[in-house]
Amino acid sequence: MTPVGSTVRSGPGRPHPITLSFADPALESEFWTAFARARRAYLQVGVVLLGVLYAAFGLVDLNVYGDQVRTLFIVRYGVAIPLMLLVWPLVLLEQYREISARRVQEILLWLGVVATGGILTMAALTTPHATPKQLTVGTLGFLVTLTFLYGFTQMRFTYSAALGTITTATGLGYLVAFLSAPLFVWVAVITFGVLVNAAGFWVGRTMEVLVRRDFLRKRAIEAEQARSERLLANALPVEIARRLLEDDADLGAERAALAERHDAVTVLVADIAGFTPLAERLPEGELAQLLDVLFSEFDALASECGVEKVKTLGDAWVGAAGVPSARVDHADATARLALAMIRRVDALRPSLPLPVAIRIGLHSGGAVAGVIGRTRFAYDLWGDAVDGAKAMEQAGAPGRIRISAQTLALLTPGLADVTREGDTIWLVERTPSP
Repeated sequence: MTPVGSTVRSGPGRPHPITLSFADPALESEFWTAFARARRAYLQVGVVLLGVLYAAFGLVDLNVYGDQVRTLFIVRYGVAIPLMLLVWPLVLLEQYREISARRVQEILLWLGVVATGGILTMAALTTPHATPKQLTVGTLGFLVTLTFLYGFTQMRFTYSAALGTITTATGLGYLVAFLSAPLFVWVAVITFGVLVNAAGFWVGRTMEVLVRRDFLRKRAIEAEQARSERLLANALPVEIARRLLEDDADLGAERAALAERHDAVTVLVADIAGFTPLAERLPEGELAQLLDVLFSEFDALASECGVEKVKTLGDAWVGAAGVPSARVDHADATARLALAMIRRVDALRPSLPLPVAIRIGLHSGGAVAGVIGRTRFAYDLWGDAVDGAKAMEQAGAPGRIRISAQTLALLTPGLADVTREGDTIWLVERTPSP
């Protein structure tokens, strides 16, 4: 078994060292969709908070920029915030939940571009005539925007790094072009800009790496869980397997609760006639292949007829209808299966290494069904219906289906024909009407 989380370190699930993207586009898309669904509430808060803070900073503009405030308000409230509001419905409204899950990073990138673009536009308008106070406030707003961009939006690392780098470089370009300032101002602005971006790079990349690793671990755990459930479902009826797995119940206690009485059950026992001399004539490998072919066909037919496979025991195949869920047509279902099994063996006989015939017995009555054992536990039946079906099969004949009077009484008229030889009842294919 592959260790859980091994795909984090190697294989197709390993992120690219720079972009952090998975090589498989389908896996990459699955990751971002899962990311958006798991963090929907957080993203909603982040998107709203970005808009609120962006709007609230206008109060600072009002107190700092004097006669330039009208121009800044046009950019902030007339352009930037309306552009942000365009994507709010995609994030906040339930009817757009799936769209936002698939396009969450494009939405965050749009918000980032609008926010930083607004900052750069306002900086271009104010920097040529900025006072030290205005420069300080503008730099503070710029750093707050970068911090929010890196730490709160959960935008993918490559997007936030690109936006942060472009915005910082453009802002410094404005200063070089328009501002004459003492050296300590330049040192302070450049130092803070570099430090915020460096910290943002580290935080953004680290967060995304951890989220991707967590996604791969959960995916590996879910795959192992699904595999375990499939294996358990192959060993037990689906309903029983579900009840064993649900609610993290203690397996021993749950097994005791799964022993149930069923009053209306029809059991089918099919046995290969003359199996012992057949086994002596075939090599072990061919014998195992023969049993696998036959029993695999029986399993498929049982699924088609709605009959629950109970077990195989040597060359015997045992199934039942009416367990684990009750059904009124349990006798009909097993009768249809028995007839289908005879037909299938007849069809397969030319391709088998030796001629094979099966005896089948059916009996209806009560039975107790449950999961037994502590290791390699299995779902099993015991009771009158099982004993009667075994007796019918053992007293049967190759290529024929023997049924009890109890089963006959439950069969739908016209489902099949029966013949009698004294007290023996044989189920046969219905003869077409002339």
